[in-house]
Amino acid sequence: MRPDRDTRMKRLFVCLLVVVAVLSGIASASTTAKRLSAPTVWVMGNGQLSPIRSSTRTLGSPINVDCGMAMAIGPNGDPWMACGSSVSVIDAKTGTVAATIADPEEPDAIVFAHHDAYVLNRASPPSIWEIDPIRTKVIHEMAFTQNSDFGWSGLQYSPSLKMIYLETSDYWTTKWPTLDGVLLAFNPATNRFGKLLDVPEMWNASLEGTNMVIAPDGTTAAFVGSDYGKVATVGLRVDSVRLSPDLGGVQSVAFSPNSENLYVTCYNGGVNENGFLEELTLPGFKVEHRWTIAQDPEQVYVNRFAVFVLSVGPTIRSGGAINEGFTVISSSTHKVLRVQETGPAANIQTGGVSLVFDPSGGLGWLISRSTTVTPFEIRTGKLLAAVKVPYAPSALAVG
Repeated sequence: MRPDRDTRMKRLFVCLLVVVAVLSGIASASTTAKRLSAPTVWVMGNGQLSPIRSSTRTLGSPINVDCGMAMAIGPNGDPWMACGSSVSVIDAKTGTVAATIADPEEPDAIVFAHHDAYVLNRASPPSIWEIDPIRTKVIHEMAFTQNSDFGWSGLQYSPSLKMIYLETSDYWTTKWPTLDGVLLAFNPATNRFGKLLDVPEMWNASLEGTNMVIAPDGTTAAFVGSDYGKVATVGLRVDSVRLSPDLGGVQSVAFSPNSENLYVTCYNGGVNENGFLEELTLPGFKVEHRWTIAQDPEQVYVNRFAVFVLSVGPTIRSGGAINEGFTVISSSTHKVLRVQETGPAANIQTGGVSLVFDPSGGLGWLISRSTTVTPFEIRTGKLLAAVKVPYAPSALAVG
């Protein structure tokens, strides 16, 4: 005898309840797993690498890697480090060197794209090496087809355009005697270089490392050229270049989260003079906001909640001593949320990434003083207990 319609509907309803319960359990378990899997902050410096567990804010055992050129986090969370004459892959779970890749011989920068690692080899002639992260084996070596007599750096990746970009800021162009910057595209899908794009007046031999950043939407790059006091923006889709007016002593730049504005730190270098931060609208470089920074503003980082300006110099509160500090500005209200001195130091500039944002927990991590890393609340800038590091940190990464 077949069940009647009401009985079938009741059975169907019960089945739906069971399915919903199962799916809810899966979602709950997934959410719990995400909460439990807090990322790790990696601290590089002086030939060593140490993990800081974000959940407990404790430092793990240091790993001797004899590196310090560059660092990137692989797809599975393992740090990759460019060493003096090799690339080291660190097992994030065991805290040991999982692999050492002898080539390239002078690695200088690492980026991950299309599931592989791409390493800039600065040996003469320079080249880009593609490495399979699963087998930790070199797949291809792509030698530069362009002029190779200059200091290429960068390896910035645009996910939206699926292109890797390099830059140099000491390129002698045909516009002698002008020294300009140059942008170079590399397609990881075809392993081919694009054409050189001249970026006028962006030469600056005094700045270490890359002087170029890419917007979050991946379609615009910004160059720093503090010798000329200008910033250049490059439209990566159409190879267009725009130069800002003379802004003074430009130190660093960062894009807003929506890629529509540019934050620029400037300092005139005079005795007892304040620096400042400007928010410029693009593409016209109109100054929308300007903040005075009571120290030399050396680096600027942007999170979706706030703008962080790292600085160094004397302040009234420090009685003329040279202190590190940072200013936190709300990215929505444009109000200064906090001005914080973090302690004495000669120079907050480390040559690497000095600040990273923890995607879980709402924390930022800052290299402060000479041997500490300090976590802070991203929304408020409130400092938490610093983590002591047994060496001088030079760069941070989170993954």
